[in-house]
Amino acid sequence: MKEGLKVVQPSFVAIITGAASGIGKAIALGFAKEGYSVFLIDNDSVALQNAINNDFSSFKVGYHCGDVCNSVDVKEGLSTCLSQFGRVDVLVANAAIMNKKPFLELAEEEWDRAIGINLKGVFLWGQAVASWMVQSKRVGKIINISCMRAELAASNIAPYVSSKGGVTALTRAMAVELAPYGINVNAIAPGRTLTEGATPFYKDPERRKRLENLIPVGRLGVPEEIANMALFLASDKANFIVGAVIPVDGGYTSSKE
Repeated sequence: MKEGLKVVQPSFVAIITGAASGIGKAIALGFAKEGYSVFLIDNDSVALQNAINNDFSSFKVGYHCGDVCNSVDVKEGLSTCLSQFGRVDVLVANAAIMNKKPFLELAEEEWDRAIGINLKGVFLWGQAVASWMVQSKRVGKIINISCMRAELAASNIAPYVSSKGGVTALTRAMAVELAPYGINVNAIAPGRTLTEGATPFYKDPERRKRLENLIPVGRLGVPEEIANMALFLASDKANFIVGAVIPVDGGYTSSKE
C-alpha cells in the first residue's frame, strides 16, 4: 500500500491508532467530521484500505500500516504524518487486542503480544508524539483508551486486564510529567460497546438481554459515544482535565460493589 497524499496545511491533525475498525474507526470519523485531518494507524492493511475507500473518502486522511509496539514502525508512521500534514495536535492511542484464554494455558508469546500492543504501543506512540510536541513547542492532547476491565477483572482475559490496568496507570504518569509542557493526557474507559467485532458475542438475544440488564442504562454502548468523549477531551473545554480516566460504560462500573 502506498502511504501519504499531497502535503496540505490543515488547522488540526489527529492521529488514531487501531483506526481501521471498531471504536478506533468511530473516533477517527468523529474527528474527521469535526474538520480535523486524521491520520490512521493500523496493522491490518486490508481493513485499513477498506476504511479509507469506504468511510473516509470525503475527508482529509493519511495512513500508515504498521505495528504499534514496533518502535521503527512508530517512527515511520509519525514521520509520514508530519510530512503530509506538518503537525500533530491530538493522539488517540486506541489499538488493542483481546486474546481469550485461561490463565493456566497462556503461552509467553501470547502474553507478550497483548502487553506489547495494548500497553507498549500506548507508551511508544505517546512518547513519540509528546517528544515532537515538546521539541516543536506545541500544546496538544493525548487520549489513551483504557477499559472498564482495568478495574473489573474477568476470567480468561488476564493479559487484557493487566494491560488495560497498565494503560490507566501510564495515563496518570504521563499526565503528571507532560502537563507542564501544555500536553493534556487523559484516558477513556469504555464499557460493553457494540462494535462490528463484538456483534457475534451479542447475537443470542437472551444473552444480550442478560448482559444489558447488568448495565444501569439498560443497553450496550455504541462506538460513537466513545468518539464523543474523545472529541470533548481534545477540545479546549477539557483544558483543566488532566490525568483523568473517564468511564463511558452506562454506569456499569459504578454499579459494582
